[in-house]
Amino acid sequence: MTNSESDSTEVAQHAKQRLITYLATPQLGDAVAKFFDPAQPFAGETFDSLGTNPRDRIGRDDLLAVTLLDVRWTPPAVRQLLNDQAARVRKLLHKIDNKTEIGTPNASRQLAAAGPLWVLLDALPGVGETRASKLLARKRPRLIPITDSIIVKAVGTRGKTWTTLNHCFQDDVFRDKVRSLRPDNTERISLLRIFDVAIWMLFSRSKAAEKARRETGVVPPGDA
Repeated sequence: MTNSESDSTEVAQHAKQRLITYLATPQLGDAVAKFFDPAQPFAGETFDSLGTNPRDRIGRDDLLAVTLLDVRWTPPAVRQLLNDQAARVRKLLHKIDNKTEIGTPNASRQLAAAGPLWVLLDALPGVGETRASKLLARKRPRLIPITDSIIVKAVGTRGKTWTTLNHCFQDDVFRDKVRSLRPDNTERISLLRIFDVAIWMLFSRSKAAEKARRETGVVPPGDA
């Protein structure tokens, strides 16, 4: 192992321990359960289950599902995704396995395969990093993390969030900690999505998340 590889591994190790501490926040599981409660004002399971989600195509249902995560699409981006770039998107999606889970032996290769599609989406008018990641998370929920500002800050390795989380999910303790936050009746939701929701509910400044934290007694690290 080179010095650079050793340094990267050490940084990922520190990130993993920090995230495990976050995930151990008391009552966080109750806040995650609120996110998946249909009576609450969150996307919940609808982000994953809305409409159809074909393996090799981005459709209207995918774009609508992403809007449930508080983003909107520009008209040029919609036209590009559904028409002008649709064939290119299909070709790139086909190269990304839809069964591989982050943290498994094949994940690094599949995350690399997602790179060209990430570049395409990120460059579309008004899309950028957050929307691109949310769309990819809709298409490959077991593999590709959402990288909005909250997740990127919590992970703490900007520019390497995917690889850091891939490292974290290889650890049984980390996976068990995420698994312990899974609410009842969410077996169809990926473990990666449970992680994303937990971190978002812990740190989001949205009024709905803040209200959920107050109701469940969750105190974000640094606020104690």
